[in-house]
Amino acid sequence: MKEVLNLIINIITDAKVVMGIVVLIGMVLQKKSFNETLTSTIKTIMGLIIMSAGSSLVTSVTSTLLLFFQKGMNTTGVVPLTNPYVADAFEQDFAYLIGYIVLGSFLINFVLARFTRFKYIFLSGHHILYIAIVLIVCLKTLKLNDITIILLGSVLAGILLTLSPAINQKQMRKITGNAPFAIGQFGSVGYWLCTKISSKIGDPEDSCEEVKLPKWLGFASDTTLSASLVMLIMYLIILAVMGPDFIKNSLELTDSLVLYLLIQSVTFGAGLWIMMNGVKMMVNEIITAFEGISKKLVPDSVPALDCPTVFQYSPNAVVLGFMTATITCCAASIVFSLFTNVLLVPCISECFYAGATAAVFGNSAGGKKGAVVSSILQGVLIAILPYFYWQFTSGVFNSMYTMVSTDFCLVAIVIHIIGKLFGLV
Repeated sequence: MKEVLNLIINIITDAKVVMGIVVLIGMVLQKKSFNETLTSTIKTIMGLIIMSAGSSLVTSVTSTLLLFFQKGMNTTGVVPLTNPYVADAFEQDFAYLIGYIVLGSFLINFVLARFTRFKYIFLSGHHILYIAIVLIVCLKTLKLNDITIILLGSVLAGILLTLSPAINQKQMRKITGNAPFAIGQFGSVGYWLCTKISSKIGDPEDSCEEVKLPKWLGFASDTTLSASLVMLIMYLIILAVMGPDFIKNSLELTDSLVLYLLIQSVTFGAGLWIMMNGVKMMVNEIITAFEGISKKLVPDSVPALDCPTVFQYSPNAVVLGFMTATITCCAASIVFSLFTNVLLVPCISECFYAGATAAVFGNSAGGKKGAVVSSILQGVLIAILPYFYWQFTSGVFNSMYTMVSTDFCLVAIVIHIIGKLFGLV
């Protein structure tokens, strides 16, 4: 029984397998030929692998920035990083609960999409895993028994999987030109807030994508080149502040520092290019296949996909959002630590994914002003909210890492407040 459950959980939480199965079912329901079905299924999985490969390159580069901050501040502090936190969670006594909530929430999401007006099927498998862990840790703080945690956690996670894509769908239609997919990533509340603020302060017609660069900066109109340039500038700032010896010692570097920084910067741009091309391949196949699911299994259903799916619609905003969110997050982390005596090491990878996505939403609602304000807001949220998640949950699960995304932190805050009201914490 345990092996069967583990197999099911592995399938649900592996985005490549989930997407492949979804496309396979969709093509079969449309009675497509064997060749069309096989081609579409393989191209979907291939697109996700390509997107993941690009994401890994981007993350590897941003990780070096995180290393500089950790060593430069001479502290480990609390590190807002999701994957190490998840890895630590699997070593805890409550780890066996994770599978039950992942499976339960997936089924509830499907039922809600079938029988309510919220037709969103959440397909970002890793985020299903993340929200399960968040809810287990948060509900543990209320001293609930395991059966209650499984039942309540499954229901809450299933509702969140269904409603999270819904709150931003109106803006998603505007961003994508009515493409039939939603965003399935637990930064939704932050993106919704960015959209609302941006619509009040800017003009969507004054878009980042309409910026006219002087001829001598013409190369920067290419997103991958401008992304590489931004990363190089950030490296040069760190170099100026911390010095070449510090960087070489931090990296245990024996080769040329200048060459290393150039290669890392170009690698960042290459990762972004690879990621966006993988997204295009995957999205094209999913949209085609989902017509079958929408007609036969869950009428009018909409797939909810991870945040990089929006990058292709506003690449300039992606670069601007990453740079602005990173600078803001670093400054906010230092200032906030003066009040809490706890340093949250800036999470550079989250600044890229959440900051860039926030800028895309902000740009669509308020143009350049909206993109800048949205990425500033996201940088502040990344710097501050993980502290409260860590503060409220460390009694149950004391890790040097903490969850990062806005929605995860807000779930912890809301559950803590409810627990306080009912005397459970």
